[in-house]
Amino acid sequence: MKAFCQIHKVNVHQLQYWLKKFKHESTPTSFVKVINPIYQTQKPLTFDFQDLRINMPESYNESTLIDLIKTLRRLGDER
Repeated sequence: MKAFCQIHKVNVHQLQYWLKKFKHESTPTSFVKVINPIYQTQKPLTFDFQDLRINMPESYNESTLIDLIKTLRRLGDER
């Protein structure tokens, strides 16, 4: 420690003071959870109907999907 203090021109007693202070005051470190935005991880649900391809996000609204299925059935009946 003495050699370190001489090289870096720090008083040994000051270094000991700060080391002791930080040892007692420091809070435990932990990892921060990183959440990827949905648009990076989300894969669309793909529906193929005759010559159409429809992509819906995974977070689709259930009533929207039901309406889509009803519409596709009706279109299929009309052809």
